[in-house]
Amino acid sequence: ACGRLRLGEFCRRRLGLDGAPVGAGDWLAAGQRLHGLGEREAALAAFEAGADLEPGNAEAWMAVATLRAELDRPEAALAAAQRALALAPAHPGAWLNLGLLWRIAGDFEKASACVDQALAVEPALPAALLTHGQIFAARQQLDLAAEAFAACLDSDPAHFGAAFGLADVALARGDFA
Repeated sequence: ACGRLRLGEFCRRRLGLDGAPVGAGDWLAAGQRLHGLGEREAALAAFEAGADLEPGNAEAWMAVATLRAELDRPEAALAAAQRALALAPAHPGAWLNLGLLWRIAGDFEKASACVDQALAVEPALPAALLTHGQIFAARQQLDLAAEAFAACLDSDPAHFGAAFGLADVALARGDFA
């Protein structure tokens, strides 16, 4: 409680609030603003405060997972992502988030299975299609990577990550002189 009081005062001063955050929504909003200001540790603490106050909030746990991953805390990030997924099993973002964390951990099988689940819920989700392409490329499955990157571009023609992914596949294949 004492730590949350200090964090609340920090948020009040840093964000120019009239008072310290009170409810879970206030803490999550403060975390988003702090993250935008580059205050990642404080943002994580705010997200964790929101998740503690409302433990059934999958979005709060996804925010916690994302910040823990950014701060290079992969085991803690995986735990938070799995908690979010337990709360929202049909949420494509929760599946994708977990897949990204498994990809970072180097477990491409689990990463691919999670991305498959995200795509089962939302088949044209550009971020999931991009992640599939990246997983296939990392496994040297270049044809599948190219298909995933192309599907991402079909879904979002302006997606630079997919365009670069296709270029990387072309280079790996030796398609460019």
